[in-house]
Amino acid sequence: MGFIVGIVVSLVIASACSTVARNKHRSSGGWFIAGLIFGFWALLVIALLGDPSEIKYNDGSTEYNRYKYENYD
Repeated sequence: MGFIVGIVVSLVIASACSTVARNKHRSSGGWFIAGLIFGFWALLVIALLGDPSEIKYNDGSTEYNRYKYENYD
């Protein structure tokens, strides 16, 4: 029974990593695998990482680069 609970918890953490990564424009599949391997630590890292499409300036201001991820179809 404990083994099944461990598998379910690992899948929930991996899914959370994938969702957070997708919202931050990062590889959701890669972070799903990282969540399976490293568990809570991977979730903590992806939660602390910033969005790569944000442009940060030296004066502390931030701008979102909205053109980086648009579809041009």
